[in-house]
Amino acid sequence: MSTKIKAEKGEIMIRKQLYVCSVMLALAATVAHAQTDGKVTTEKKITIKNSDKIVMVGSSYVSGCAVRGKHFVDIVSAFSDYQFYNFGRSGDTLLDIMDRIRKNQGGKIGITGIKDWGATYAVVSNFENNLRNIYINEDFYYYNLKSLCSELEALGMKPILSPEYNELWIQAEMDRLAKERGYRVIDEGAFLDAVTDSSFPPFNANSHPSTRTSASRAMVLVKHLSALPRPKQSIKIFRPRPDINVTDKKNLLYDGIYERLKRFAEINVGNTGLPDSEIKYFDRLNTNYSSVTHISEYEKLLLKQAVQLGDNALVEVTVPCTSKNLESFRLGIDGKGVSQVYLKRCLGLENYPLPSKTFLQFGFIPSKEYKPKTGDKFKLISKGNDYDFRVDDTVYTITTLIGDKITTDIEKGKKVTSGLNSFDTDLPGLKIKGSYGAGDISDPYFSSLKEPIGDWLELKKDKDGNWLLPPEEFSNSMQYDKLSFLLTGKDISVSDVYALYSGTEGKDPCERVAEKAKNGTEMLADTLLDDTCKAWKNISSIPLHNPVTAKWKNKDYAEKKPLGINTIRIISGDKKLIQDIPPISKSLHGCEVQIRILCRYFPGYIDSDEKYNPASPDCIKIDSYDFAELQVEILQDKNNSIVPPAKAIVVPVGLWWQEIVLTTKLPQKKNSQLIISAPGRPLEIAQVNIIKID
Repeated sequence: MSTKIKAEKGEIMIRKQLYVCSVMLALAATVAHAQTDGKVTTEKKITIKNSDKIVMVGSSYVSGCAVRGKHFVDIVSAFSDYQFYNFGRSGDTLLDIMDRIRKNQGGKIGITGIKDWGATYAVVSNFENNLRNIYINEDFYYYNLKSLCSELEALGMKPILSPEYNELWIQAEMDRLAKERGYRVIDEGAFLDAVTDSSFPPFNANSHPSTRTSASRAMVLVKHLSALPRPKQSIKIFRPRPDINVTDKKNLLYDGIYERLKRFAEINVGNTGLPDSEIKYFDRLNTNYSSVTHISEYEKLLLKQAVQLGDNALVEVTVPCTSKNLESFRLGIDGKGVSQVYLKRCLGLENYPLPSKTFLQFGFIPSKEYKPKTGDKFKLISKGNDYDFRVDDTVYTITTLIGDKITTDIEKGKKVTSGLNSFDTDLPGLKIKGSYGAGDISDPYFSSLKEPIGDWLELKKDKDGNWLLPPEEFSNSMQYDKLSFLLTGKDISVSDVYALYSGTEGKDPCERVAEKAKNGTEMLADTLLDDTCKAWKNISSIPLHNPVTAKWKNKDYAEKKPLGINTIRIISGDKKLIQDIPPISKSLHGCEVQIRILCRYFPGYIDSDEKYNPASPDCIKIDSYDFAELQVEILQDKNNSIVPPAKAIVVPVGLWWQEIVLTTKLPQKKNSQLIISAPGRPLEIAQVNIIKID
């Protein structure tokens, strides 16, 4: 072989080696590596851009007319682990939206293009402008909608169809397309028409839902979009609400999205609406309305622009796996002002030890011979019947007295009595009847149950400057597929937030079915709240809501009530709605019912500068928590004073009418009772139904 040929072969070999090296270097430049249990595993990166997102697509109805953070897109995002982006622009038709997509525009709000977002779903709400701005018939609308959905699918988004108004033929066209393409349809137009008052000028910007009235649309979307599969991966960022005392980190603990909503406000999602300086006019849009654009702070982060977070912030990261498959995790923050990062541990290992004793509550039969008192001890005495197996040498110690009930403790693991049978005791005159779940208990574990369980664990930085999550904490801190971090410091400013993780992807998507109203037989004697509806206990003592009024253009306007409603009642404190539920005969599968409550949270109408008081706890302002809580209880046996009512649901209710829907089962052959209350802020109730499902 000639020297020349050898040299050429050697050069080819060198080129191959250089090529292999260049490929490996390129991979190393784009993919990090983590050391886990002595083995190297490939790290993947979760970013703002590759987070799962839902884009709201439409016209001015979508772009917004509310106070910053109060538009329906903002509210829906606050209830979700998906990021939300606003692709609305005033006046747009389906053709206009397609034109913006092809030009990669962000609409009036966006500072980046829709093709840059990497969204997962697109909720399409665009009908009315097509009717007003261009000649339209059913087929023309259908084909334009179909073309728009094709454009969205080409960008990797699954369309969800959701008309902003109720119109029979348009719903038929949407259903037609949905069946052909397999799209979800959020069809609540009839409900929104029945409860939305677009004709009352102070609450609406030229008939568009605003700060109060956006809530109806928001909570409809929350119900349906919460049923979507879990995001594969996502980063969400929040600031503490202004009334939260952040000096004690315990105040920033929370369980689930409802409590996150109470304590934290999400960074700007983006909407058009009132300038921050004119918030006090949110209830006077007929006399004072101007509009500015509130830019999405997630879009700023896409461009690596700085976002100011204050001295504390919450970062939540949803990962594509659960703790059993996660091998390493690091949180990265580009910016300044962060002095410490804490991990939220959801098991409360340090601050909430499990109880050392077993607690049991008895009813007792009052007697002149003996009056129970705290600290007394007793044993059960055998009655010589089938219940003897429950009687042993267990010593019960009385810890709490509440009416005709006593709470006792015993050593953990001892036998306890149960059921409604009665027993004598070795304390003369003390006879107990039944045993139930204990109510007020003095043990530290039970006294803490009403507060979020968990604690904040201080993290350390690794050699790269990222905040390292110790692997032994995965099983203590993951909320199924999500991790939560508290950032503390001074004047925190971030231009990027990301997560580096390794592990095996895969998790249950946790997809649900949105709970809709079902057909059946009404069980309540009265569903409305007029004075004549006597099935409600003391209905006339529950205060009335008087619709607010306003004058505009020399005409008098009054707030409309929901369709079919004459009377609205205000519940708060001990002002509860109570009605007996007729007994149900036993059946093979029990009695499934649906409780439906039409309600809203309505803080005072602000029709003057003097009434707007930012210091008030109920004042609507930037980052305020604008919800009240609805509590529904079922007293399972109203003839038994010992059995406490079971809480069927406690949920937040927004600033305008929404229907709370709860499917549950009622006790059979019992005279049960429905109790509806507002444990915190007052709530307005318009109608209540209990439907026995056919």
